[in-house]
Amino acid sequence: SIDDDASSSSFRIAQQKCTEAGIRELTITEKTAPPIPKSKSPIMAYAELDMLLVTCPFDSDEQRVILESIVEDVPDVPANPKEKPSQEQLRKLSEMRERKKHLLMTASGPCRQVLQRILKLQKVVASYEK
Repeated sequence: SIDDDASSSSFRIAQQKCTEAGIRELTITEKTAPPIPKSKSPIMAYAELDMLLVTCPFDSDEQRVILESIVEDVPDVPANPKEKPSQEQLRKLSEMRERKKHLLMTASGPCRQVLQRILKLQKVVASYEK
């Protein structure tokens, strides 16, 4: 039919343009499973962190705001591990530690478990960004 010829022709033109642009043809077979990222990969850490931030059973909106401030306001520390942090950096780190401790102490059981995982993943994700 004319429609089949037209779609077949447009497919060949698209395929030719991809070849000219250096784009390889994507072949999908039913028996090939899609690649699954390794559980320790950065993409899985980011995905889990995003999911937990959205689904965390916060006890209050204030708790959410405190967690966001902890996750977003990570104090700068010297890039060189042999270099000592300044007094101001140490003060900010201590302050953040206290906020984390207070957040976890005041959270309910189910919320505390998720918060602990979020804080751990946040460290993992930060290590990928260095």
